[in-house]
Amino acid sequence: MLAHKTLETGHFRDAVNHFKALLKIENKAEWQQGLSAAYQGRARELQTKGMLKEALAIWQNRAQFCPDAAPDPEHIFVLLHTGKIAEALQRFRTIESSLDSQTTARLRGTLAALHLAGTEGLDQWLTDDDAVIVHGAAARNALHAWCRGNDDEAAALLANIPFRSPYRDWVQVLKALMKAATDPATAASQLQRIADNSPFAAVARAVTLALLPGSEFLTGFEQADDSTRRAAAALRGWSDTRLKLWHELQRAGKNPKAKQLAYLLNRYRQPLGEDWVQQHGLCLLIDGFPRSLKRSPLLAEQGPTPFQYVLVRAWHVEAKHDGPEDIFHAWQAVIEHLQRPADPAPGSDNAVRIALIQRRLANTWNLLTYRPYHWDEEPLAEWVEQGLERSLHYDPDDQPTHLQLIKHYRDNDRLKDARRVLDLTLARWPNAVAVLSEALETAVASNAHKKAAGFARHVLDLDPINSRARDSLLDAHLAHARKQIGKQRADLTEKELQLAAEWVRGEPAEIKLELVRGFLLLTITDRNAGIASLRTLVSRLGSGIAAQLALTLEAARHQQDPHYILKQLGLKQIKTPEKTDLLAFFSKLREVLDANIDMPPPLLPYFSATLQRAAILKLSALEFEVICETLRRCQLDSVREAYARAALQLAPGQPVFELHAFEARHGDMYWDVTDAEFDRLEAAEEKASTTGDNRTAQRIRHTLSLCAAPPSAFDLPPDIPEEVRDLVDQKGIEGLMEALIERITPGANEFDDDIDSPPFLPRRKPVKPQRKKSGGDDATDTDSDQLDFFE
Repeated sequence: MLAHKTLETGHFRDAVNHFKALLKIENKAEWQQGLSAAYQGRARELQTKGMLKEALAIWQNRAQFCPDAAPDPEHIFVLLHTGKIAEALQRFRTIESSLDSQTTARLRGTLAALHLAGTEGLDQWLTDDDAVIVHGAAARNALHAWCRGNDDEAAALLANIPFRSPYRDWVQVLKALMKAATDPATAASQLQRIADNSPFAAVARAVTLALLPGSEFLTGFEQADDSTRRAAAALRGWSDTRLKLWHELQRAGKNPKAKQLAYLLNRYRQPLGEDWVQQHGLCLLIDGFPRSLKRSPLLAEQGPTPFQYVLVRAWHVEAKHDGPEDIFHAWQAVIEHLQRPADPAPGSDNAVRIALIQRRLANTWNLLTYRPYHWDEEPLAEWVEQGLERSLHYDPDDQPTHLQLIKHYRDNDRLKDARRVLDLTLARWPNAVAVLSEALETAVASNAHKKAAGFARHVLDLDPINSRARDSLLDAHLAHARKQIGKQRADLTEKELQLAAEWVRGEPAEIKLELVRGFLLLTITDRNAGIASLRTLVSRLGSGIAAQLALTLEAARHQQDPHYILKQLGLKQIKTPEKTDLLAFFSKLREVLDANIDMPPPLLPYFSATLQRAAILKLSALEFEVICETLRRCQLDSVREAYARAALQLAPGQPVFELHAFEARHGDMYWDVTDAEFDRLEAAEEKASTTGDNRTAQRIRHTLSLCAAPPSAFDLPPDIPEEVRDLVDQKGIEGLMEALIERITPGANEFDDDIDSPPFLPRRKPVKPQRKKSGGDDATDTDSDQLDFFE
């Protein structure tokens, strides 16, 4: 039957009409029950959507046309929420004895919430001894006490409310509010105990939202309904004006124009404050610079100050992604303004601003490690490094920059500079674990093992579970033991090994210790016992190339020929390793590279053939990429190319592998690059940019620029005439090239006065220039916003 089918499929409105039509034909009990169920389903459907008035009308129809239908508690909830208190309580008393405890608790909780909200007329329908009335006084007074800031009084009042009270969830809400400032995790946990169907769930959601940190709060605030927003905003201390501003910002859309935001800020200039609007409004002037500075409502009538001008210009240069030199010089102009009329005192506002700019250049734009192009004449990285050093003068309390410089100098083998900055840092923070850890690393890099041990012990005194310090202390003792082996002092070696054993934790550390002990036996105490010991260790390490690498590295530290040691132990070269062994090899190799451990020249070539054959193993794209990067660091280009080619079989056209294959094939010599290779690399750069792989895209662009760069003076063939070399010394290779181009350009009559005649130059294979991409980093700057200083 159609009526029953529409009811079963949840089409309640149609089911109501069908059953009404049937009842006009015959008043059957079956059809009465169907109509009752249809009304019930439709009313609950509207109730779920928040359409309470419409739901109430359906419930009233059910009560009128289906008088024999069983009462539904949801009808009572709708009556309560629409202000029909008397009718709701009358129905509640009629069916209260037949309700389960959970439904009864929900209904009485709703009455408690309405009583707490001050709903008129509720008191006259409840007896004086009703829990809603009795506990309601304590619940309301506790709220008032919390609003006055008296948490102790509020807590005492809440303690008088029993656990089974209709106000039980309200107690959790108020306790969460009292704990929010000191213990936000506990507050959040208490709010999570409140069920979604609780009468106090709405206020719990508002409190949960209000307790979120800044960015999370704004995200949740945007997604919340209007009533939750108003409650959360009030709890956060928002004024009506601030809430109105938020609504206006929402109406402006996700990406409002800068001009639209500027006029909006201008309208709220008074509540936001003049200084705030001036400071934050400057960011809106980046687009369209410098025209944006004219007649802006955010600036004073006389226009921008000189400082505002250079600051917005620096932001504009960054936004356009201009070259590193342009970005550097734009921010230098800002620094010069901050240094007027006198260099600011360390720690002052302007001094800290200068320090922040210098850190921004070093870190946000990575100019501290900037790789110059062939034609770069400005020592950009050196200038940024000097600025970062100077930032320590302006903001001496910034510990991270001290540590950054120490690590930077250490990684670049400038240990004298690293120790100089370290001395200043230790004087300022003698007991900081982070500083002592850098001191430890620097001492290890300087081969000052006793000093390293001292720093490691100091770190462990402050942080007993610091594994890095423990490992460094172990390494320091082992390094000293190796020195004693070199001096043939078995007794002192044993002493150091005993000290090292105290810091051994786990099998890797134990292996390191036993390797040194094995070489002590091999070279001084008992050669046969040493061979047996080292063979056992190789077996423990898996007897593969990873084990051989660990053994040969230790041999190198003892000035032993790695090939000779392998021969002594009867270890043959492995043809093709297993995948786990290969990955373990590269993991060990990266560990060595990270520690800046010197490897003897013949060591890695010994493994080259084995590694090259292993390129056929089934590896993931990520494993291929990690291996290629490791091989790049240790300059095994032929092996690297094999893995890059294998990776391209797995992921054709993947930019990072195209780059690895190209670099590995050509090394630093790009004069024999074919057009096909150049086009392939250009396509890889475009793909990397499109997919958001900016790091790979930048690396490819740098390589492309080197391919297209003019030859430097050092690239001139040996058969160049002497007069050409003299000319290069005078004007540079670029000047010579410009003169030659001018000479062969139609309309050019003669060279510059100081160039006598075009000397013979041997022909070179032409190199394809880097193509210009519209809108890219290398696009010609035709910005019409450029100021004309001659107007």
